[in-house]
Amino acid sequence: MNLLKKIIISYFILLILFTGLIIGVHTIPQSAIKENVVTSTHTLQEEGLYKKFLNFKLFQMDNFTDSYMLNLAISADSKHPIEAGMMNYDYKSKNFMDLAYDTEKVALGKTENLDKGSYGRYWQGYQVTLRPLLTIFTYPQIRILNYIIFTVLIISIIWLLAHEISIGTACLFGLSLLLINFPIVPYSMQFSTCFYIAFISMILLIKCPTLTISRSNTLCTFFIIGGITSYLDFLTTPQLTLGLPLIVHMLTKRPKDTWKIVIAISIAWALGYGLLWASKWMMGYLLTGNNILADAMQSAE
Repeated sequence: MNLLKKIIISYFILLILFTGLIIGVHTIPQSAIKENVVTSTHTLQEEGLYKKFLNFKLFQMDNFTDSYMLNLAISADSKHPIEAGMMNYDYKSKNFMDLAYDTEKVALGKTENLDKGSYGRYWQGYQVTLRPLLTIFTYPQIRILNYIIFTVLIISIIWLLAHEISIGTACLFGLSLLLINFPIVPYSMQFSTCFYIAFISMILLIKCPTLTISRSNTLCTFFIIGGITSYLDFLTTPQLTLGLPLIVHMLTKRPKDTWKIVIAISIAWALGYGLLWASKWMMGYLLTGNNILADAMQSAE
């Protein structure tokens, strides 16, 4: 199968999967997550939206975006899952610093003094994991879960890098995480998303040679990684999902024409990201009749 066919098939599989998942997860009723959302907002209210560890800018959290993710989760109307999944409505006041308090009000059904908005230009695919998690866990508990999973992933990657490439590479990977102040990443849902995609992609690239057995397989794999990034990421650090897996690929395969490969893979990743992102606007219009494209273009400007 040539590259074009693989990319077309991958695109439609991802589009159907993304649409089905985001609609399906919005069938979870507000009542199932209400209590845990309220408890979660209390934590965010106590910490503040831009908490700094040691009062140092490098250790600053983005509790604002995490509050917004919770706001979108609790604002969704499960009685209309298609519109909820496509339009991603929110309720908040004009004072953005009150977002954690506004989110608690939404959970308690007190939306009369809040403005209704929409963030439908992104897939908001993280809701596929966040909404089910909120039926069981609170925000602080999700942080603990994040730390456990991240620890397992990092240990696995370091071991694989040492075993498959070199101990020096594994050490440099660990050092790179320290240099970007990685310990605060699992503390934030927003910070975590792209690291999950990057780490899992790195492991798969090492353990599943079929993904990169040919040039077309390699480009299709990175097309898929880009598409998944556009689905799950909240425009935070998407380049991580290109850079880290790309480095692993180059170190394990050591291809000739290095820069040609880097450019080709980068284009494939960007194509996956861009096509699947724009497809949300198309699906939103087809399924709801709302012109999400106009909102996306205005924001792009």
